[in-house]
Amino acid sequence: MQLDVANHPFGLAGKGLHPLLLDAKDAHRSGTVSYDVNGTLLLQHPSVGSLQIPPTRQFPCVRATFDDLNKSLSRLANSPRTDEGTTLRENYENEVAHYEGLAAAAYAEGRFEPDYGSYIFDPRQNEIFLVAPELWHKLALLVSNSTLLVNPEWKHGWRELNQRLSTAVVGFAGVSVGGNVLEAWLREARPRQIKLADPDWVELTNFNRCERLSLRHLVGSRGARFDQRNPYEAARISKAAYIAYESLMVDPYMVIHMYDEGLTRGNIDRFLTGDGAKEPKLDVLVEEMDDLELKVIVRESARRHGIDVLMLSDFGHQAHLLWNPFRTCPTSRLGYGATDENLIKALDQAKCGERNKVFDYMAAFAGNDFATDEFKSWIEGKGEHPTASLPQSGSTAMASGAIGGKELALHVLGHPVPKDNRVIYDIMRRTVREG
Repeated sequence: MQLDVANHPFGLAGKGLHPLLLDAKDAHRSGTVSYDVNGTLLLQHPSVGSLQIPPTRQFPCVRATFDDLNKSLSRLANSPRTDEGTTLRENYENEVAHYEGLAAAAYAEGRFEPDYGSYIFDPRQNEIFLVAPELWHKLALLVSNSTLLVNPEWKHGWRELNQRLSTAVVGFAGVSVGGNVLEAWLREARPRQIKLADPDWVELTNFNRCERLSLRHLVGSRGARFDQRNPYEAARISKAAYIAYESLMVDPYMVIHMYDEGLTRGNIDRFLTGDGAKEPKLDVLVEEMDDLELKVIVRESARRHGIDVLMLSDFGHQAHLLWNPFRTCPTSRLGYGATDENLIKALDQAKCGERNKVFDYMAAFAGNDFATDEFKSWIEGKGEHPTASLPQSGSTAMASGAIGGKELALHVLGHPVPKDNRVIYDIMRRTVREG
């Protein structure tokens, strides 16, 4: 089957968004990737069939990556050292020389690319990228962080600290504000793997507060419709699929375990503890779900398994940070503002759907001081109400994500949780309060 890449409908609304990762050497030798004399790339793979990709949709990134690292890597004697005694800078210089030799040989032989790096095929845009090997690609994403993140004792070097961050496994249940926390965590740590769970699809009203959302993610293409003329039919994009796609287009070497059905009673334990094989146990759960009952159920399970839970809540102009440190304190209560017994009672009353009961439950969970200013006025029904859903400030949601990402990094490196497990960042008043 030969398809025109400009009209290929692959990757419409679900896991098809997942970029395809191919080792360049293997792809060249197996014929998965080949070039004609004009530079058109032929991609042959079971997931896409056979595609012709013109040079205008090919993006070789390896040389740019090494050029950028050349500017950023330290040339000083305090460049981090490896187990072999060489410095990071020396290893870089040796790798560049190796790549230059391969590239020169390929050019002399009339080949378009050497056997080096990885191809990334983007099914959404029908474009292909050639990126540096994992070590150097991830290093370029992390090197500017330098030594800004350290453990409390300042005992470990750059390599050891990055090892801790990259091997930590964080799961994200709910990826609206949770997606902002994920984005910040990825920028701090570049982990090897993460877990995502969210049953919802992207909505245009999410765009004010979610990272990387654009019209590319609102609906699938017309080619996804059963009836292409039917204006009432629209393929929606899974939130989990969109954020996985965007994350992998930055770091294609990361492994993402995706639960686009969301968390349920039947899969919570697997999400938390893994499958005993390829899917790992979580070190930390970031819980940002809308389902009131699941917020309790997942914490009860996390407490049984000794897994810490972090929640960032954007309440109007306030970003509320709340830890459940179940790993070190297995008797910690589920919420902040009430005992477990009273929290469960508030949950049972909130299930009726009455507005005031829902906010009583939120107070039991987050504390009676969760609502202030205009947000409190909205809860009390004062003034105009342009939205029927919870009002959310885009900047507060973004700030919540940044705070959460930094908090995760500090936690993984051994810094203690804040006093009484909670911090309130009031952006309107420009204040910070622990407990």
